[in-house]
Amino acid sequence: MHLPRRLFLPFLAAASLSFAAGCGNHEATPISPDFAGRLAAAEAISSTTEADEALVAIAIDAGKEGYADVARKAIRAISSQTVADSAAAEAAVALARSGDAMQATELADLISSSVMRDTTLSKIATRGD
Repeated sequence: MHLPRRLFLPFLAAASLSFAAGCGNHEATPISPDFAGRLAAAEAISSTTEADEALVAIAIDAGKEGYADVARKAIRAISSQTVADSAAAEAAVALARSGDAMQATELADLISSSVMRDTTLSKIATRGD
C-alpha cells in the first residue's frame, strides 16, 4: 500500500517524535556528571580485570542511586559474563530497594544464568534480601 506524500510526511514526523521520546513506559534518568566520568574512566582502563571491578562498582552504585541506564551500560561493558551476572543481580536488587522494581526487573533480565536471574527476580518481587 502506498501512502500519498501529504499523508506520509505527518506520519513520519509523528513516528520520529515517538521514537525520540522513547518507546518504554519509563523515562530515562539523565546521567550525572559523576557517573559519566566514572564510566569513561572505567572504560579507559587497559586491564580487563580492573575495568570489570570498576564497572561492577559503578553498576551497584548506580542501582543504589536509581540510575538504571548507567547500571545497564556498566553491566554491558563488563567483559566476564559471570562477573556481569553478579553485578546485574546486585544492581537490580539495589535498584528495587531504591524504589524502581520495573527497571530492576529489566536489569535482572541481563543475567544469563537462569538460576541467578530467578533468585534476583524473587528478591525484587518480595523486596527480600
